[in-house]
Amino acid sequence: MTNSEFSGNIILSPNDLRKQFLYASQNYGTLYAVYAQFEITNNILNKVNLYLENYKGLINIGFKEADITAYQIDNPFEKRKLSLILPVQGLKSTKHASIDLSTHNISINDVDDIEAKRMLYKLVSNEKFSGQVFDSEFHYRGGIDPDKTPNIIRNGMYDESITGERIASRVCHTSELKVFRL
Repeated sequence: MTNSEFSGNIILSPNDLRKQFLYASQNYGTLYAVYAQFEITNNILNKVNLYLENYKGLINIGFKEADITAYQIDNPFEKRKLSLILPVQGLKSTKHASIDLSTHNISINDVDDIEAKRMLYKLVSNEKFSGQVFDSEFHYRGGIDPDKTPNIIRNGMYDESITGERIASRVCHTSELKVFRL
C-alpha cells in the first residue's frame, strides 16, 4: 500500500510520446528508475513501453523478460486503477519491455491512477551466488558459511522456493501515480 501523501503524475494523451517517470528504487546497491511511454489511439490505451535506467551502483538491474503480461484493472469505490507489475532482476541487461493492452479496449478516460509494483527476482533461482556475486537481497550473510544463513523475502520480491509470510520491506516496491488527460 502506498502513502497517498506522496504521488507522481502521468499524462495520458495520444500526442504525448515522452518517456514519463513511473518508478524508482535501489536494489543490490544500484539506484535505478523505470519510465513509461504510452501508445494511445482514439483514446484507447494499446501498449505501455517500459524503459529502465541504471544510475549508480555496481550491479545492473534489468527486466526479467521483454514481454510483460501482468497487469490488473481495479475499480474500488469508483477509483479506477491500472496496476502494472515490473519484473526486475539483478545482472540482467534487458532495458526495454512492453505490455500489450490492445485486446482489452482500455479507454484512457477509464483510468484514474496507475500503480507500478516492482517484483524483484533472485539473481539465480535456488542459489545464493551468481558466479562470485552474493545475492544480498534474498540472503543474509553474517559470517564465513553463507549456506547456514536464512533467506530474506520481503514484499515486492519473488522466490519460487520460499512460501509463507514476507517481512516488511525497507525498500519501496510500489509507486502510485495520478493520471491526467489532455
